[in-house]
Order: sequence, then structure tokens, then C-alpha cells
Amino acid sequence: MKYFNIDSFEDFLIKFNDNLFDYVIIQVSASWCKPCQLIKNDYKEFIENNEEKNACCLIIDYDIIEEDDNFNTYLTINKIPYFIIYYRKNKIKEFQCSSMDEIKHNILHELNNKNMENFDISDDF
Repeated sequence: MKYFNIDSFEDFLIKFNDNLFDYVIIQVSASWCKPCQLIKNDYKEFIENNEEKNACCLIIDYDIIEEDDNFNTYLTINKIPYFIIYYRKNKIKEFQCSSMDEIKHNILHELNNKNMENFDISDDF
């Protein structure tokens, strides 16, 4: 799976709106957050080694979100590390977690849930 480090709101909009992936995983962390730093390397390794070709991960530093109010339109972050999973630009799951086992479980569960019959994807993008 590909991942992108987001360094501005404009960069976020481009990577979120102009990608060809069905799944977009947003991870919000911070350099001053101890739980974020504890999972950082394991999380990147998990993303890099995941074979899902139809998904990408956007990694955003919380400090960038706090500096730009435009992020509030898209993201409501109360705790970090925080994860949001989108399927075809519709939010399907969000969670706060600092356990790699739980993070992997949550992400893989959604990526492997190819049966989206109860999910309305009628909007054209």
C-alpha cells in the first residue's frame, strides 16, 4: 500500500480528492505524542508491506491540522493517534488507538470487507 506524508491542507486536498484508490486511510499523529512515536515505525512497515493495491494512507501531523482551520471541514480530531478510513470518499470508520494489533485489526477488517452491500455508494466522484 502506498503512503503519503501530508505537509499542508492543499496537499491533503490533492491527495484525498485526486487519487484513484477506493480506500483512503488517514492517520493523524504528532512528534510530541509518545504513543504516536511508539507505533510510528511499525505502522509505516505495516502500510508498506500491505499488499492491498486499492488503498493508500495519508499521514498527517497534528500540528499542521492545528495551524490550518481548513482541516476542520474534513477532520475532527480529539485524540491521537487517530485513524479514519474512507471507502470511495465516504467515511466508514474512525478510531483512536495506540496498539498496533488493534490498528492492524481495524484496518484489515475494513480492507477485507469487500461486501459493502449495506453501504450507499451511489454518489459519483
